[in-house]
Amino acid sequence: MFTNDDWNEAAVAEKPTFVDLPSGNYDVVLDKVTMREASTTKSGYELPPFVNYTFTVLSAGEYYGCLTQKEDGLWDKNCAAYVKRDIQMLGCVVPKNFNDIPLALQSAIGKTLNVTVKVTPRRDGKGDLRNIYLNRVTEIVVPPSLQKQREMNQISEENAQRLNKVAKKQDTFGGEYLGENEEIPF
Repeated sequence: MFTNDDWNEAAVAEKPTFVDLPSGNYDVVLDKVTMREASTTKSGYELPPFVNYTFTVLSAGEYYGCLTQKEDGLWDKNCAAYVKRDIQMLGCVVPKNFNDIPLALQSAIGKTLNVTVKVTPRRDGKGDLRNIYLNRVTEIVVPPSLQKQREMNQISEENAQRLNKVAKKQDTFGGEYLGENEEIPF
């Protein structure tokens, strides 16, 4: 049974640390897949929808346990072909509607993968371009300590999303407002 002593002894979950991995091969576990809608920048440049993958690094070394992200922009048919290939490689069914990609990839969450990171300098000299290529699904077992960290990160992220929803609703005096039937998110 959970007691107040358990509460007082519990550590505060650390905020996930995102890193840009250097070039190389890494073992990772797929934590989350989301979709970023098409948008327009302040300068008027139109961006396509992006598929966002979040991974936890399993490879031993300084990046062990860190989070990293892969973004695939749906710029054209060629880009879409690579996304479809990755969906199939993850053992999922390619959806008919591209907006359903995150739903189609839900069964891949928790799978371990081998990926290759390639970093190349940008043509304009302003930084680097980082590509992450999914090589194959592996059968690596996620160590219990890292699994616990992944679960705590997920709980922290879910709470942040709930708090964000509450913060968006404001009353006329500028304070936070909870609707009559809404629960406090913590």
